[in-house]
Amino acid sequence: MSQQSPQLAPLLENQLFFKNKIEKNQPLTTAIEAIIAEADGQQPGFELSIQAAVYQIIVELLRNCQQPLPAPKQSLRPAERFEQLRPALAYLDAHYSCNIQLDALASLANMSPQHFCRLFKNLTGRRPMEYVNFLRINKALLLLADKRLNISEIAAAVGFSDSNYFSRIFKKYQQTSPTKIRQQMQNQLR
Repeated sequence: MSQQSPQLAPLLENQLFFKNKIEKNQPLTTAIEAIIAEADGQQPGFELSIQAAVYQIIVELLRNCQQPLPAPKQSLRPAERFEQLRPALAYLDAHYSCNIQLDALASLANMSPQHFCRLFKNLTGRRPMEYVNFLRINKALLLLADKRLNISEIAAAVGFSDSNYFSRIFKKYQQTSPTKIRQQMQNQLR
């Protein structure tokens, strides 16, 4: 099939759909059995015989097993997709220090959790829980300027119950520890 027929272009470009299950179709069965027999026997010219049988299968599928094309989905513009996420983003901004549940966020956007995660990452560049950690670390940066709070208190204030985990996540986002950031802030004030 190196020389493509123009009739095959829609098939090769995935513009044709066929039934998923084909019940008792004798021409298809005969063509498939011929391919198997030719492949097993490998007599001279078996490649041409297999190619002919493949063409027979394609003709049978085109004539008797074709499905109509599904209607194209109406995709939302980025602004409309962002509007879908607005309630969840507002919730995250107001409740970043709370225990955030993915199901609750998806519910705010009227989506399944899987669809919500896909759309959220598409629009923000981060998965929802990565975004929560990003928010928490940015809020922690503001709190580090307050010398009255120790690192454990800052961790708790932004939603981390474990200060060691907070320090690891902080270092992941800031490439340094919260203690070093606090020291740099204090040095700049001198």
